[in-house]
Amino acid sequence: MRRTAQAQNPPQDKARTKCETCDGPEFAVCNAKDLGRFEDESFDGVFFSMNGLALLAPGEKEIALKEFFRVLKANGIFIFSIPPLNVEKGYFKSKISSMGLDISNYYDRIRLGEEFFCDSGGVASINIPFENDMSMLLNDCGFDIVLKQPSASIADDEDEDVHETMVWVAKKNSEHFRECL
Repeated sequence: MRRTAQAQNPPQDKARTKCETCDGPEFAVCNAKDLGRFEDESFDGVFFSMNGLALLAPGEKEIALKEFFRVLKANGIFIFSIPPLNVEKGYFKSKISSMGLDISNYYDRIRLGEEFFCDSGGVASINIPFENDMSMLLNDCGFDIVLKQPSASIADDEDEDVHETMVWVAKKNSEHFRECL
């Protein structure tokens, strides 16, 4: 049986139900930044759903990616989605202007992607990375990008937000192992 770790806050009831009657993947809900309960190279794949990486601060993204790298077997697959940060239109374009940001500066790009909001549990935040920054982070943590495309081309969902979300598939580059850890 193939083992697949699934990171925090995954609404995967539909997939789990479909797999109950087959010899499919195992599901586990975990803290993406600490997969210490799992051995090194013990999973074929890691699926981080629902734009979960955007819920991690920039430094936390790297911690999580290193954990995913550690638990993935050689050539293991990491699948995730993340909304794009589009500076050419709408909200983010006006935010650049109003905050006086220089998007050639890494720290200004982080500030642009940060959003804070209040919910019943207090203040929460998201951080949407630029596509190039996400690509570099994946590469720095030992992953080769296999696929990157809008989820609308994969899913049949009519939700406008889904159409803008990017689905990424990355493969563990085993030769990069020592550099990542």
